[in-house]
Amino acid sequence: MNTCIIRRKIIFGLFILIYSVFYSATADSAVYYISSNGNDGNSGLSTSAPWQTISKVNAMSNSFAAGDQILFRKGDSFFGELKITKGGVSGSNIVFGSYGTGEPAEFTGIKLVTGWSVYSGNIYRAVLTDTASAVYIDNKLQTIARYPNSGFLRIDNGGGTTGFSDAALTESSGYWIGANCRVRTVNWTYETKTVSAFSAGNVTFSSATSYATNANYGYYLDNKLALLDSPGEWFQDKANGFIYLYTPGGVNPNSLQIEAAVIKNGITTTLSRHYITIQDLKISGYREFGMDIYTNNYITVQRCFVSRTGKFGIRMNGNYNLLDNNVLEDNLNSAVTGNFATGIIRNNKITRTGLVAGYGENTWGYMALQLFLGAGATVENNIIDSTGYTGLSCGKNMIVRNNVIRYSCLTLNDGAGIDFDDADGIQILNNIVNYTYGNTESSNSTAKYAMGIYFGASLTKNVLVQGNTLANNNYAGINVDNKNTSVNNVITGNVLYNNAYTQIVFTDISAGSTYTPVYGNTVTGNIFYCLNAQQTCMEQQMFNSPSFSDFGTFDSNYYCNPYTEYVLRKSMVYGTYSTKYYRLSSWKSKFGEDPHSNYSQFSFDQYKVTSNITGNLITNSRFISTVSPWSTTPSAGSTATYAVNPLLDTGCLKITWNGNGGPESMTSSNYVNIVKGNYYSVSFSCAGNYTGDFSTFGRPVAGGNPFLYARRYFAYENFRRNYGFIFRADTSDASTRVAFALSVPDSLLYIDNVSLYQVNVERIDSSYLSKLFLNETGITKMISLNGINYKNPDGSLVTGSISLPPFSSRILINDNSVSYKTLSLKTLIEGFFDSINNILVRDTVRVVLRSSSSPYAIVDSAKCLTDSAGNGDYSFSSALNNTGYYVVVKHRNTIETWSSVPVSFTDFLADYDFTNSVSKAYGNNLVQKGSKFCIYSGDPNHDNSVDGGDLSLVENDIHNSVTGYVSTDLDGDGSVDSGDLSIVENNVFKSVASVRP
Repeated sequence: MNTCIIRRKIIFGLFILIYSVFYSATADSAVYYISSNGNDGNSGLSTSAPWQTISKVNAMSNSFAAGDQILFRKGDSFFGELKITKGGVSGSNIVFGSYGTGEPAEFTGIKLVTGWSVYSGNIYRAVLTDTASAVYIDNKLQTIARYPNSGFLRIDNGGGTTGFSDAALTESSGYWIGANCRVRTVNWTYETKTVSAFSAGNVTFSSATSYATNANYGYYLDNKLALLDSPGEWFQDKANGFIYLYTPGGVNPNSLQIEAAVIKNGITTTLSRHYITIQDLKISGYREFGMDIYTNNYITVQRCFVSRTGKFGIRMNGNYNLLDNNVLEDNLNSAVTGNFATGIIRNNKITRTGLVAGYGENTWGYMALQLFLGAGATVENNIIDSTGYTGLSCGKNMIVRNNVIRYSCLTLNDGAGIDFDDADGIQILNNIVNYTYGNTESSNSTAKYAMGIYFGASLTKNVLVQGNTLANNNYAGINVDNKNTSVNNVITGNVLYNNAYTQIVFTDISAGSTYTPVYGNTVTGNIFYCLNAQQTCMEQQMFNSPSFSDFGTFDSNYYCNPYTEYVLRKSMVYGTYSTKYYRLSSWKSKFGEDPHSNYSQFSFDQYKVTSNITGNLITNSRFISTVSPWSTTPSAGSTATYAVNPLLDTGCLKITWNGNGGPESMTSSNYVNIVKGNYYSVSFSCAGNYTGDFSTFGRPVAGGNPFLYARRYFAYENFRRNYGFIFRADTSDASTRVAFALSVPDSLLYIDNVSLYQVNVERIDSSYLSKLFLNETGITKMISLNGINYKNPDGSLVTGSISLPPFSSRILINDNSVSYKTLSLKTLIEGFFDSINNILVRDTVRVVLRSSSSPYAIVDSAKCLTDSAGNGDYSFSSALNNTGYYVVVKHRNTIETWSSVPVSFTDFLADYDFTNSVSKAYGNNLVQKGSKFCIYSGDPNHDNSVDGGDLSLVENDIHNSVTGYVSTDLDGDGSVDSGDLSIVENNVFKSVASVRP
């Protein structure tokens, strides 16, 4: 037979086989409907005969087949846990979703608690036999009864992993037995343990902690009826079937919507059930998991809203799974966790994760995306905002790109916006990581170890970190923690801006005791940009050897700090600590690195002197004939003598040191009285016989710590250099000295014309002079420069506008010195403010300064992203000192609100608090929530009154299920819903409108 005919018959047979498989999986597919007004006795096969409950769906689950759809009516709420026991086949998933119009159907584990009666005073109780993990009043999380009511107690002495002692606990023996102890054991975790024994301040746990307890770490105790003494606190007596509540404001709780999370999980799947789609559902208020999809492949979760879970929003383990376009918020531990091998996580918005200290997972939690074993996975185009610990934890050979991560480490410390470990071939591309915080409140650490990107402590090799923007993080933009396995890691084309300690740091701390001479990193084409003299562009640290490792190849980078030339640093932590700062030129010559790298030549001051308050506080500042009363130490090898140097004026101070007697030579002025909070100007001239380095600092009495002004590094040359800077004293000392210090091998320095004045200053905002432009979107963005002539770091001119590609940034310099007045303002927004927990949803607020005289002309405006307490600093360039201005607050959906009186800047600073009195607003135009006063919400059309037009906008957006950053979202939860409608309806009824002079 002809082979072509045979081949055609085989192909046709395969087609028939494939078609028959597909047909059998789809032709008999059913659609089941569930509605809150249905009946479980119905067939469920039409919208006119729907089932009613999740329980019915669970009972029928084993009968579902590939291609079936199980749809819940939109706008309805269903109580309980959905158990998925069957899966589909390739090309024919089983689908769980919504039908109809309106908001997606909601699964909830929250039960309304009713039947409250007075127990004692403001404490009420009700019957509740279910286990409750959380209580909500009007959708706001309440606090488990605790001691102290806020903040933390401190451990006196650690007790290993079994407990601790604290003399502040004076209660009788046994008092704390059965209570929870929520204790911070290390920077990156809280652990919750039950107290099994207590006596004389000694607390014993019922099980061991993962980390040993240590002195000065914080803790609190909760879950005990005797602690119920503050509004909003609750306690459950499970054994006797009661729940107790201390009602806020003494209100009868029967008039409130009080709910308890009592169901364990929202959606669970049986192991090894594949090809399932979960879409267009809301899952809210479960004790542990919103979704627990464990060891399942080819699972799709899309367009779902998961919130208020106690453990994980979504746990998903398996291969080829997809999380797409979901919203996860207000989850108490981590939002998403699991093994995402060859999976995709994209287009999700994850907000407010793990923000309650002690309520998250023991040891390792409080994360937005906590991904394990993600070989071949892709994480892209996600927005992660406000996370307790690390925003995104990943590894293996994942691709992580085009994500925007803001405000990580709000609860814990020593984490990052993105961290990765156990990584071989991972690619971190074009992400924007901003404002990693580092919370040390209950930690024994005072340093905020908050990184943009962190190379983990186990395995990192063949890593590519490229095109990312790491800005405003409280430790480092990138922390490369090298270990013995580190090899072939490439860091290229990134922008690192205003990271508080250093822009990038390399260490060997995770290499253990083994010295690795060469790590082989490649660092090229990056911009390292600092905004103050204390920041460095790069630091290298050694912990495990007295010899520095070769951390890699460095070239074609831009090292920029307009406030100091000393942009590079090497620190020897092994043995006796020492550190050395370098200019780029000396770095190149000494280490042979960065041959084609550049240093930005821009130089700025952070303050402008407007007037001198005192004369020169330095005695014998010009050294005309003597150096007295200047003195030097160590006496063994340091001298300070009178000299004449033709490069300087008349006489000068000659400092020499032979290197004996101490780690450095310190030559100090007369004693000077420095007062905390005051500003001082330091200036001097210097020269040398060759090029060298020295430092100056404010040496306190007896040479102790802290310095009265931070150590600053300078260069001397065989020509004259004049230096000056301004500092603000952080402490007071009547016996301060201006000191100049030399370190080996720099042993000869000439100093002249030393001055120290107390001054009035004008702040110059460094972020305006060196401005970071961001594009956090997936499309190219044109940004107008508003008529300002900027320059690139190389000095080339930029005018008009700039084009920013998706997920990119650019730093431009405005070297036209602009002085700014700073208004420290506190505002709270009615809809965005949680008065129970005193937390504000952070948002951008615009402040307009208006003349204090009619017609109240606009003088200047500024905007700021407030913190969670409503604080913000607003900078103005056109305002004048000692001139009154009305402060006018604007926001995307609030009533324009004016200060009750004009506010003036004194020494370029002013402050105002709208929250502590109704009289702070003109016409008393504030609303009280709890003990605070808030600006009225409800004006999305900005016509200065809350009326039918605003109501119509909110109603329309509710009908259209609008989500995202929109003006009709009056409570800041990311969706327009009944909560927003309630706010606008109330304020329409009250005829709320703007009040102005």
